[in-house]
Amino acid sequence: MAKAEETGGARTTGSAGARRARSGTDRVLKGGRAAVAPSIAKALVIKDGDLFFLCDEAGRVPVGAWHGLGLYFHDCRFLDGYELTIGGQEADALLASADRGFVAVVELANPDVTSDGHIIEKEQVAIRWERTVEGRSRSLHDRIELRNHGIEAIRLPLELRFSAGFASIFQVRGTHPEKRGTLHEPAWRDGVLVLRYDGADGVVRTSSIAFSEPPSSTDAASACFTIEIEPQGSATLQLTITVEERAAA
Repeated sequence: MAKAEETGGARTTGSAGARRARSGTDRVLKGGRAAVAPSIAKALVIKDGDLFFLCDEAGRVPVGAWHGLGLYFHDCRFLDGYELTIGGQEADALLASADRGFVAVVELANPDVTSDGHIIEKEQVAIRWERTVEGRSRSLHDRIELRNHGIEAIRLPLELRFSAGFASIFQVRGTHPEKRGTLHEPAWRDGVLVLRYDGADGVVRTSSIAFSEPPSSTDAASACFTIEIEPQGSATLQLTITVEERAAA
């Protein structure tokens, strides 16, 4: 697993992207056997105390894919999927930085999107995604600022998707197959998305995701928002992902 001290600095992405770390692979467990996953050599890593978070250069932790990215606490991965899409499409990555160690900033731009019968042109909306890990509260704080550079008001469809399998860091590395506990279905409780795992070790682990405003709609483990932004104006969405572990009752 990559260490936080080994990652940082600004990186450009896309067709004009430069200075990439060399590609490679990591091994993870799939069905009890080692499987090859994309390397985390190019990941952004932020850390505070025992809490650390890894994402790709576009801010993604791909849902349903084999990789070593995610949110870790006490050698357990509490989040293994976290994606942001605009109108069902990935945003275009522009710049990423993790210079401060516990804070990462990802700059994105929207793809061409149709909303309410109108086209929001590519790169009309600038997206600044700031993520901060706070070890004391065991939380990842995300602030997503969207700025409309157009001359008309827009309604931007934004979706956030999550997943958590609560694998140990040893399973992610592809070693030490372990007895698994019970993974619960995602549940919404008073506007908070709760992901829960009752471990075979007698520890209950949860990831709770709270939003600064209610989603316009929700699915099992996703939240959809319609962000209204005035011409040359901006809007902000914030969320906090808090991890917790406790002894089973």
